[in-house]
Amino acid sequence: MGVVIAATGVGVGIYLGRRNPSLAPTAGAASAAAPAPTEAPSVPGFTMNGVFLVAVENSTLADGAHCRVDGLDADISDTTPVTVFDDAGHRLTGGYLEPGVFVSNPLGKECKWGFSIVAVPDGPAKYSVEVGTHGGQPVSSATAHTWVVLNG
Repeated sequence: MGVVIAATGVGVGIYLGRRNPSLAPTAGAASAAAPAPTEAPSVPGFTMNGVFLVAVENSTLADGAHCRVDGLDADISDTTPVTVFDDAGHRLTGGYLEPGVFVSNPLGKECKWGFSIVAVPDGPAKYSVEVGTHGGQPVSSATAHTWVVLNG
């Protein structure tokens, strides 16, 4: 029994068998070019990252606890849509809020939901970002490219 190890452009093959020329690697196998890797398609635009904050009164939640609010902001949850508009009011793209987290700081207590919206087109001097049905909040292009803070 013979052992043949052949290196190809794709990997290494091992042939364990009798001397059967039809089963052994060919001389051309070592010179075969590996297919060129394909690049992931690029997403046009940029990713807008930020938070949506809702002030909370009289909460007994611990910092970091999952947050849910009542009253006028009761429609805010982990699946509330976030929509980005250009300065003329045309819908550009959207996404959803991430899970809400309770935080307390020297300024008060609040629930904080993060968001990350991909493929926001570059160009407008200002954007409007709407969380659920809470109306759009103006955001400058410079802020949209860094970190967006929206208040509920």
